[in-house]
Amino acid sequence: GTAGTVTIAGATNPQVVGMDFMTDGYTVTGQGITLAAFAAGLTPAIMVDSGTATIASVLAGTAGLEKTGAGTLILSGTNTYTGGTTVSAGTLQLSGGGSMSGGAITIAGASGETAKIVVTGTGTAWNRDYDTIRVGDAGTGTLEVTAAGKVTGGGSVEVGSQAGSIGTLTVSGSGSQMNAGSFTVGRYGSGSLTVSDGGLVTSGSGYLGSEAGSTGTATVTGSGSIWNLGNSSLNVGRSGSGTLLVSAGGVVTSGTGYIADNSGSTGSATVTGSGSHWNLGTNSLYVGDSALSASLTISAGGRVTSGSSELASDNGDLGSVTVTGAGSTWTLGTATLTVGYSGLGTLLVEDGASLITGTGRIGYSSGAVATATVTGADSSWAAEALYVGDSGTGTLTIADGGVVTADSAEMGRYSATGNGTIVVTGTGSRLDLGTGTLTVANIGSGTLSVGDGGVVVAGQIVKVSGATGAAVTLDEGVLRASASQSDYLSGFSAGDVTLATGGGTIDTNGFDIAVASEISGIGSLTKAGAGTLTFTADNSYTGVTTVSSGTLR
Repeated sequence: GTAGTVTIAGATNPQVVGMDFMTDGYTVTGQGITLAAFAAGLTPAIMVDSGTATIASVLAGTAGLEKTGAGTLILSGTNTYTGGTTVSAGTLQLSGGGSMSGGAITIAGASGETAKIVVTGTGTAWNRDYDTIRVGDAGTGTLEVTAAGKVTGGGSVEVGSQAGSIGTLTVSGSGSQMNAGSFTVGRYGSGSLTVSDGGLVTSGSGYLGSEAGSTGTATVTGSGSIWNLGNSSLNVGRSGSGTLLVSAGGVVTSGTGYIADNSGSTGSATVTGSGSHWNLGTNSLYVGDSALSASLTISAGGRVTSGSSELASDNGDLGSVTVTGAGSTWTLGTATLTVGYSGLGTLLVEDGASLITGTGRIGYSSGAVATATVTGADSSWAAEALYVGDSGTGTLTIADGGVVTADSAEMGRYSATGNGTIVVTGTGSRLDLGTGTLTVANIGSGTLSVGDGGVVVAGQIVKVSGATGAAVTLDEGVLRASASQSDYLSGFSAGDVTLATGGGTIDTNGFDIAVASEISGIGSLTKAGAGTLTFTADNSYTGVTTVSSGTLR
């Protein structure tokens, strides 16, 4: 028949086991309606064939509700029914200041179903207590929280629950909010979470790509958009494939972070844009832990704050971090950063980005292979101490104006298997240890290569007796003293310290230093800076010796 407004009169609720709206445009108002099961185990169903039907009356009862049909059912009353809500087809919309309470929520519970829930508008709230929400349980499901709508409660949320399912959850707009005890985006299926335009999600633990074969993506974008996990962990690729994007001023706050956590997993996290921030506080961040591949990219002014962090924790892991662009920062405070704990770790700081850590370890365990590169003007790594090739193989490259500062640095530190390399190359490139010591080889082996205008500043450069091997090569590179020292190049054997074709410079920088190790090679040597340089060994280099300032003895 012709659609219109149906007003329910009377003092008591009529009981219904189902309602069918075959014509677009009906509105039901007046006395409340009690939803009742036709028989045990059956759920009252409201079917909207096509178009839209609105129920402003309060829906009550304990038997739950199933929304069927391709159309849209709008609920705007203060609904009190319990027993759960299932949307098998079409759209269920809670709006106009309406409310719901209690019961699990299932959207697209069967394979092949496509269904949606929308919670929208100021004063509109759905409180499901501690019950579970499944968005795309077995089919294709969508949940949208918009325009200051709220979904509250402490139960878990699953987006893309079963294998083959597709779930999409969006929290968008200032005042829009969703709370959950835990968030799993892509449990066995495919799930996506988007927090945008000032939306807020608060939860316990978060999992993106939880189980093998799953995919989970979370995007937090726009100023004021927040996903706050408190001190609970965030796992980007637990056993499946996970992706996290924080952009355009979005903020994620979490406890411990894992990017690709278990065997066979993959994970990728990107924090990009001014104001964008993944804040782990002092909690740890693991990039590649028993994983196929894991990556973190911080770009265009994005920030990550964390405690101690590991790249490639286990043998065979692949873990990489890139910090790129002016204003982009990864801050660990005084906590330790390990690049390549046992696996293959890669760190790149470039194009004006910055990294702040306590101890920095590159190639920690035997079998680890790790590289760290700081390149480009204004790119920097500020550390307390640097260990390059502890028991594994580690390489630190400082290039094209990059700067690394630390209190000290050691290569081949822990065992004979440790093999460290430091390369400083290009005008403006600098390794600055202040008055600290650069140990080229402690127990294992180490190589220092300074070229093309690169500079190393240290109080002393040493090779420890009994170390496997050491090499220092200058090829248009500079060694700059930072304190007077009676044995500036200490413990090196014949052939360890060489001048390549481009030669090298020792800058006494106003101090008096002595060099007891032989310097060899085909290059020339320039003595620069005020102060005195005294050679106490018979050097064998064949190039020209030039004193540009100060005294050479």
